[in-house]
Amino acid sequence: MLHEIKITLLKSLNVTLVKKNGKKFIILYSQTYFNKYFVNNDINIYFNKSCRTLVLKSTMYLKSTNVLETTINYNNYTMVNYFQKKIYFSGKSYKIKKNKSSLSLEFNKSHLELFTWHNSFLKKLKKNKIILKCSNLNNLDKAYQNLINVRKVNPFTQRGLRGNRCTLMKKIGKKST
Repeated sequence: MLHEIKITLLKSLNVTLVKKNGKKFIILYSQTYFNKYFVNNDINIYFNKSCRTLVLKSTMYLKSTNVLETTINYNNYTMVNYFQKKIYFSGKSYKIKKNKSSLSLEFNKSHLELFTWHNSFLKKLKKNKIILKCSNLNNLDKAYQNLINVRKVNPFTQRGLRGNRCTLMKKIGKKST
């Protein structure tokens, strides 16, 4: 029984197959990053030019071919593309100032809050709109949650930080009789 793993290559990825000292390597690279995979000698490698796919076929039993295939394709996707999340804020005298490596948040508090990020891009589009971009989805989610938790949306006044597609429900305040 043949077990096979299909690796899809994006247009901006290049592939090189290297055989050195009896060992096989697959090197997938773009302009800025590269991934190097060691391939066992029992595995045959086929490349389909029209579909831009690498097919690895093996006669030996592989435990989790689906997991291996998805992780390799995910790594190839993150070498070229970015994930992004938008953040909006609203409120009186709320200010966000961006420096080179930090973001200062002024939300009517007694102290200034700083937010720093690593391996991600932060771009301020408008006065009240920020975009976070990162190649790693887990790092992006952590940074996004840390930034949102600085000032959650007040349900009565609708002021604070919120995500792109968050539904806001406004609560009605006290009514005088």
